[in-house]
Amino acid sequence: MSPLAHEIMLTLRQQGAVSGRRLAQHLGVSRAAIWKQVQALRAAGVAISASSGSGYRWQQPVALLDAGEIFACLQPSVAARVLHLQCLPECDSTSAVLARAEQAGVACCMSEQQTAGRGRRGRHWQAPAYGSLLLSLRWEFAIGASALALLGIRVGLLLRAVLQDQLEPVQPLPESGLPALKLKWPNDVVVQQANDSAKLAGILIEMQGGMDGPCTVIIGVGINVSWPAEWLQQLREQLLHSAVSGEHQALPPVDLRTLGGEVSRNRLAALLINQLAELCMQLEQGQSLTAEALLDSWRQHDLLFGQRICVRSDSDDVLLADGVAGGIDVSGAYLVHSGAKSHSFNASAISLRQWSQTAT
Repeated sequence: MSPLAHEIMLTLRQQGAVSGRRLAQHLGVSRAAIWKQVQALRAAGVAISASSGSGYRWQQPVALLDAGEIFACLQPSVAARVLHLQCLPECDSTSAVLARAEQAGVACCMSEQQTAGRGRRGRHWQAPAYGSLLLSLRWEFAIGASALALLGIRVGLLLRAVLQDQLEPVQPLPESGLPALKLKWPNDVVVQQANDSAKLAGILIEMQGGMDGPCTVIIGVGINVSWPAEWLQQLREQLLHSAVSGEHQALPPVDLRTLGGEVSRNRLAALLINQLAELCMQLEQGQSLTAEALLDSWRQHDLLFGQRICVRSDSDDVLLADGVAGGIDVSGAYLVHSGAKSHSFNASAISLRQWSQTAT
């Protein structure tokens, strides 16, 4: 996304409908340049309409990410630790930006669009521009990777709780059969309604350092906030086509707006940074929940617990095991009970699937 495209979005956010002529005059470029950038924004998933009477309009405007506003909402103890905080119009990946950065210390990066967003196992993270909260936090621990083995589980539970709180004012209790937020091991927050599930958010954690310390961790989070309906439908159709052609069907996306949550991305970003930083500081001081407490909490929110599932390899889709989902063990590995035998799997190269979704 070019700086000009970002300026167009800022102008549309501030002024509503604006003609191509007025945009060109305001930004000091030609109308052809405005048209070209609008086309690029549409291709990136931004819903911009155009009419001869009123001009261009952003159909689902959201406040642009603002580093100053976000930093002002951080708790004093967190603000004192976060040395670098930036909001970018575009980057390859917020986690990659932090990994390349030469500045030391705790840092946070957010972006309106990622051109090479990553999910687990190098999969591409798809998200329309300006429709998500794409956030990465880098934390430098004196403790080693061995003490952070359950960090992904902790972050998953934290993110589920943060998003559940955003929906509490508008979402009925789970007992009513309406949407409830669940966790799909190892890294997805999923909305469950009746027999339908959809992905609301995902996590990717990267570590570099020794087992005994020090260790640098980058926590990447992607939350679907306000997506154009056309983009949601397009991805759902792609997933349906994959299922018909015999490929594994990933969960379809859903966003907070669809669920009834009118969420400020800046406030959500500050809340999430506060919570993640508090977790990291607790881990530094050895004050976090015990592994047993984490297991119990995960079991309460596990999307698959107690269901018949299968485990397949990511690389060649080979069936590795099938049985009843048993949650996680004290190392964070996932348990599958098959008769009198139990299997445990780590997150590196496998996927869990409900048995009904899998050809046997």
